[in-house]
Amino acid sequence: MASDSQPAEFLEETLVSRNVYIGERRTSIRLEPIFWEALGRIADRENTTKNALIQSAVERPEGTVTSRVRAFILAYYMTKNRRQTQLLRKFVAARSAEP
Repeated sequence: MASDSQPAEFLEETLVSRNVYIGERRTSIRLEPIFWEALGRIADRENTTKNALIQSAVERPEGTVTSRVRAFILAYYMTKNRRQTQLLRKFVAARSAEP
């Protein structure tokens, strides 16, 4: 996994195909390396597996499996960012309210 690469480097890499399980069914999906890396980081952070995350992602009815996985990853990071922003705002408000 590439870890400290610049965004442009991720865009130049080709799709990577990996075998995954969706329920009992083995299939393969192709994602850009940055999405595989993000999926691995989310799995580590949430103490789960990539397959479990993919299973959660594909429960949404619309789109292809790969588009649902990409949307899941984006939504995960957007939600995390929103929570961090809210906590930061509360912290700043509390600090500015101090005498």
